[in-house]
Amino acid sequence: MTQRFTFAVKATLTATLIALSGTANAFSFDSCKDVTIVVRNHTGEEVRIYDLDYHDYGVGKWRSEPLNNFNLRNGKSKFIKRSLGAVNQARTQIRIQYKKLDSDGEYRIKAADWSSSAVCSKGKTFEVKLEN
Repeated sequence: MTQRFTFAVKATLTATLIALSGTANAFSFDSCKDVTIVVRNHTGEEVRIYDLDYHDYGVGKWRSEPLNNFNLRNGKSKFIKRSLGAVNQARTQIRIQYKKLDSDGEYRIKAADWSSSAVCSKGKTFEVKLEN
């Protein structure tokens, strides 16, 4: 009887731990979903946004997010929604790369600006001010 009881307790504890670890993993996987990136253009001119990256400080790696090129007029803002699932409650930073007009009227002058770094969590908002 004692062996059966011990076995039942061990089995129950094992099942509980497995269930809890699965729940924890599910929460951490969703931890950087529904992130809002606010891009504010303060350059004094219209720019063309062509790249959005984020730095995953947990693994020391820049990750690129797909982004269709778009123009952003001076003084305007663009709100971009993304899920940065690879971050999982780690510190991250957003980088926006853009081009400015050259003297020929072509978007050729490259520039980049960054958000401040913060721990990424579900629903987090990052702001990137374009000022170069």
